[in-house]
Amino acid sequence: MPAPAKRRKKPKDSLLWLADYPLYYMSHVVAQSQRKIQEAIAPLNIAPNQWRVLFLLHDQGELSISEISEESLIEVSTLSRLLNSLEKRKLIGRMRDADDQRYTRIRLTDQGQDVYEKVLPVVANQLEFTLQGFSSADRKTLQRLLKKMKENVYRSPFAVT
Repeated sequence: MPAPAKRRKKPKDSLLWLADYPLYYMSHVVAQSQRKIQEAIAPLNIAPNQWRVLFLLHDQGELSISEISEESLIEVSTLSRLLNSLEKRKLIGRMRDADDQRYTRIRLTDQGQDVYEKVLPVVANQLEFTLQGFSSADRKTLQRLLKKMKENVYRSPFAVT
């Protein structure tokens, strides 16, 4: 990683400064972790977005397309192509909802479970490396704070000026 550029001092009247902006750091953590995971799982012919879908299905069971979209933060149009790709590889299966035949449910297949289990150690190792030096208490605090931030961002109607 290149040396950071020389930084100016924070003006006293500054409303927000990059070094004090947590979303700046969060963006870097997510983007760099995704890059490293993508490199490591490339031989498995799986993309991080596909992994996210497999992870959701493993964790939550059968889901509708809209539920997957909401939880994975993948737009429905993009998700449809992604699901088609996973289905062609027999990593997911589609079935009609038992209660309402208009809806399709997506489930992880046995082959999808196998891919999930191959990718899981890569993701777990990246997370462990990212949290290196954090105590157990730090990790619990971080998790609690991130959950609270998620709740807050979904409750906020828009950026207020």
